Amino acid sequence: SGKSWSRFRRAADSAKQAFGALVIHFANIGFSKFNSHKQCTWYFMNFLLDSTLGLFVIFVLLKLAECIAHCQKWKALKSGEYGTPFHFTWWFGQCIVYLIVMASEKTLIICFMLIPFWDKVADFVLPIKDRKAKDAVVMLIVPFIVNVIMFWVVDSIIMRKGSKKRKPFRERVIYYKNNVDVSD
Repeated sequence: SGKSWSRFRRAADSAKQAFGALVIHFANIGFSKFNSHKQCTWYFMNFLLDSTLGLFVIFVLLKLAECIAHCQKWKALKSGEYGTPFHFTWWFGQCIVYLIVMASEKTLIICFMLIPFWDKVADFVLPIKDRKAKDAVVMLIVPFIVNVIMFWVVDSIIMRKGSKKRKPFRERVIYYKNNVDVSD
């Protein structure tokens, strides 16, 4: 049915994000090991930059990939489109594109983090001295809140867009004023 297909499509989109999040997570852990005396703080800074500047980079790169796929008429790489019936190769190809985008974003963030200025920012942003409190903030509290927001934003970027075009706002207002039910 249409409803179960929609759930399956959403699960496929979420799986792409999960793979991308794993890539970023392990890259952050690996990169933070380069700064052995401030691993926790460096992981936190990487995480915050991924969730702010990195989200913008992801958006731009995904839009670029979408534009290239559209111009080349690569229907299989249109984000959120998996064919009917479901084509695993389409999903896998989109996963690869998404992982390339995520790896590119992480590379840019790491280059940005190599600027010495971030040592001072890291000390300012995370001044907590108690190890257990710092671990709770870095590993649980902030990531939970930020990941919920980030997954929601990225999901709205990568999920399949509806095929119907939404009527302009002015046109919808006129219909509603005249008590005409218009479904977008």
